[in-house]
Amino acid sequence: MRLRSTAFVACIVGVPAIVGLFMLVTGYHLPPDIGATPAELTWESNETIAASRAESEHRPMLIDFGASWCGACQQLEERTFPDPRVREQGARFVVLHVDASDDDNPDVADIRQKYHATEGLPVVLLFDSHGAEAARFTEFVPPDRLSAAMMRVQ
Repeated sequence: MRLRSTAFVACIVGVPAIVGLFMLVTGYHLPPDIGATPAELTWESNETIAASRAESEHRPMLIDFGASWCGACQQLEERTFPDPRVREQGARFVVLHVDASDDDNPDVADIRQKYHATEGLPVVLLFDSHGAEAARFTEFVPPDRLSAAMMRVQ
């Protein structure tokens, strides 16, 4: 009985050690955890900082113009941006949220004018890593459609 217990413990400890040694010697790595949920999007709130980061890091940029009183904007926040597919693609982007709730704020008006986002909300813009506009959405965009558009942006 003692011999069986010893053999069992040796297998329990030995097999993972042998597999680990094999991985170390061959350079094999396990694939990333497929079930892992991508991190939440980390939104910038300052357009100057976001644009500067996108340019200096050679990354694409997503700009979300939304408002607290905008129903479609709330749907984006609740359904689209938390979606794992959007989060996964969003990790490549510098993401900027422009709170356009106060129509009378001159800073908001200037940013909306700069990006030609003056007609209604929401407006979601995708820019490639060279700063060229790659996609524009002027309504609620479901997660599958946004993530597919994000995938095409380099």
